[in-house]
Amino acid sequence: MNENLFGHEEWVGYWSEILVSNLDDIAFDKNDPIINYIEKYLPDNQYLNCFDIGCYPGKYLNYFGSKGLELNGLDLIDKVSELEEVLIKKKNYKVGEIKRLDFFDLDLNNKYDLVYSFGFIEHFINWEDVLSKHARLVNNGGTLIITTPNFYGFFQKYFHKNFDKNSFDKHNIESMNPIKWESELRSLNFEIIHSGYFGPINFWVEKEERNNISKLFIFFIQQFTRVMRKIIKANHASYSPYCGIIAKKKA
Repeated sequence: MNENLFGHEEWVGYWSEILVSNLDDIAFDKNDPIINYIEKYLPDNQYLNCFDIGCYPGKYLNYFGSKGLELNGLDLIDKVSELEEVLIKKKNYKVGEIKRLDFFDLDLNNKYDLVYSFGFIEHFINWEDVLSKHARLVNNGGTLIITTPNFYGFFQKYFHKNFDKNSFDKHNIESMNPIKWESELRSLNFEIIHSGYFGPINFWVEKEERNNISKLFIFFIQQFTRVMRKIIKANHASYSPYCGIIAKKKA
């Protein structure tokens, strides 16, 4: 059963505002913490193809396309079809299938060398089932990457629960736990390459109605963390903004 905290209509409406009509719309930032995480821990294997779960607006397809992988993916956004034109005609990447499709309707018989989602599983109550479906898409010897925001750590949880409530309520906080992911994936015949929390201290919020006191507090915290990044180490469970896991499926 698909138990989605976010809601399909709201999800589609949120991302449909983003266009992919030109290359700037799918550009990736080399300083993106997720890309830094990938480049630090992803095994240096010769992957032939990848599958992006929740691929719109396509910046990570762009990233892996630049590495020479055949690109595959899905999303519920109507505009996902626009990605093929940009990725093929403007970037000349190899593209397999990029589909407008519900993840729970996906044919799990197709397998890929590299499967990933960045900010997907935490929107579901039944996140273990979602994780299992990710794992079933991976070829033997292939790799799975999952990242989510970190609202589970002590400071992150307090901040988002009190000053980013709408966003907090749209996420399954208990799913943001790499230790649980490790246990699930080991039971599915995966070897854990890395799991944990990553990125320098940072607190971000989504748009919502806030009173002036909350706005002032958020401003103060965000300015304060700019200083703290120079003092305290990155990659800490209590305050890093992301968590992730990279795992290899045993042959």
